Amino acid sequence: MANFNDAPTDPAGLNGNGEAILSYTLPATKLVAWPQLVLFEPFVGVGNQVVQATLTSGGSPVAGQTIAFSHGSTALCSAPTNSKGVARCMISSPDEQLLIRTNHYTATFAANGSYSGSSSTVPVITFFW
Repeated sequence: MANFNDAPTDPAGLNGNGEAILSYTLPATKLVAWPQLVLFEPFVGVGNQVVQATLTSGGSPVAGQTIAFSHGSTALCSAPTNSKGVARCMISSPDEQLLIRTNHYTATFAANGSYSGSSSTVPVITFFW
């Protein structure tokens, strides 16, 4: 819940200065990151040096939002979601080697004034989906 004033409120929702407090709940989001390589059907991997995630809210795609891809504190890249809610970007060869050694990456959508934040961590190589 977003609260634009952290001052304590009385039962009527007023702060100590008699000002009304505006609170609302942001729509929830779901972010699903995709593996790069899937070894058994269905083959849904996105490919070498590619990271990808899909952002939805209420089951519908969310377009025009930035997804950041990382491995721990290492930023890999960021990309906007398209009309299908998909963000996709290429990463460098050294970053790909890091992902192969550790076998995971994280996609993150930071909360903004329109939607709540979410994240997803996925194996780079998986044997099943």
